[in-house]
Amino acid sequence: MSAQHEIDIEKHAEGAAKQFAQLRGKYESFAEKIRGIISDSFQDSPICRIHNIEHRAKDVESFRKKSRKEKSEGIPKYSNPIGEITDLAGVRVILFFPDDIAKICQFIEENFRPEEKRDVGEERFAQSGSFGYASVHYLVKLKDDRLKFPDFATYRDMVCEIQVRTILQHAWAEMEHDIQYKSTQSLPVEIRRKFMALAGMLEIADREFQSIQHEDERLRLSIKKSLEEQLTREGISTLAADGGASQTEPAASGPAGSADAGPIIGRARDLVIAGNFERAVQAYSQRIEAEPEAHTLYLGRAKARFLAGDHAGALEDIETAKTLNPNDAAIALLRNQIESGNMPSPVAANTENAANSTRLATDALARGDGKAAFDLFTEAQKAGYNFAFSIFNIAMSLALARDTVGARQVLAEQKPVPGTPMQINLTALNAILDLIDGKDAGESLERLKAKMDAMPDFTFDLSPLRHLEKGLHARKEAGPPGIDQIFSILRRPKSG
Repeated sequence: MSAQHEIDIEKHAEGAAKQFAQLRGKYESFAEKIRGIISDSFQDSPICRIHNIEHRAKDVESFRKKSRKEKSEGIPKYSNPIGEITDLAGVRVILFFPDDIAKICQFIEENFRPEEKRDVGEERFAQSGSFGYASVHYLVKLKDDRLKFPDFATYRDMVCEIQVRTILQHAWAEMEHDIQYKSTQSLPVEIRRKFMALAGMLEIADREFQSIQHEDERLRLSIKKSLEEQLTREGISTLAADGGASQTEPAASGPAGSADAGPIIGRARDLVIAGNFERAVQAYSQRIEAEPEAHTLYLGRAKARFLAGDHAGALEDIETAKTLNPNDAAIALLRNQIESGNMPSPVAANTENAANSTRLATDALARGDGKAAFDLFTEAQKAGYNFAFSIFNIAMSLALARDTVGARQVLAEQKPVPGTPMQINLTALNAILDLIDGKDAGESLERLKAKMDAMPDFTFDLSPLRHLEKGLHARKEAGPPGIDQIFSILRRPKSG
């Protein structure tokens, strides 16, 4: 290459670097904005575990070095470096687990305008069959709806590179970059071979960490569901004893007594469902003050403590429960779960048991015994009875027991197919819950009528709600005015 070419390339790079130095602050603030959008959206989010989000504008010297690159002798690779170099603003999202990469990628694609996406690890493996640098890279611009705001309008047409990787992928990349950067020549074959081998080991480690996380989630979910079921069962019993008083009424001041048990149980269940386990522990402690000999309360608090991260406190409560009632098999089961992480053996589906429990539960519902119906419908679900019908049956038993909060929480798990009898049943049951709560059910009734009009073949004699109607009348509690109207709509004669 001639000296003249060298001077031209140097001048080209130097001029671009001076221009970029003046603009670098804008690229820095652009990267910060992109980082803020991602960070604000996932702050305290349980659906994605972000370790760190880094942002930066490219260093001026790095920009100058990149601007010197040549496409061929004397011809710069970038005729317009600021317009063509795409990593002037950069954001790096570092995650704990591989599964979260897809969640962040989906967020990026929905909230920015992607210009390019590359899975660098997949590209490397496809080309050479080897492991190595693994990361998903996006080049993005802001979407038009965000550019309408003054804070973002100044960044129109600017491009930001977003890298998404796990902690282990990040560690490998940083180490490789550091060694490559210090090396004045290509790395020796043996060192490169070790790097590739290490990359494969880290990929295996990533998968193992993900597997551990899945096992932990399953264990926590199992204990959480067990605690919710326990609190619901206790709440139904208390409601029956109190003549149907609401679980969500404020507890009276002073130490928790039997009159306060219902509100405390309801509050504890709400806290568990919301994931506020520390406050659920406090609610349990309040009940234990009034009933220090009730071993089931210690078992419940042990579960809440475990979910709150207090492993030692959970084992302490289990030991207390064992002292109070050494014959309860549930104590050893919970200890085994918490100490060993062993899940209860899955109950094999038993069609006969499921059908028998459902039949007995339906009888209990029709005679007005909401608690017995809840217990039996829950057994049927565990024995393998249809999930959608089990959820609805359990919700009906809770409605009969006046536990409208629990019924709504159970129904939230139901995803009915539009235009099916189940959707009409759900609409009707929600209207019943509104009336039990003393709410105006006018809108609910109109929705029910509309769905009935759209499905003229709906037959009330085949609806599980016919058993709830019997149960309400068996208890001589047909409910507030309007509930009979709901059943009248459901059994509306077919138009000729």
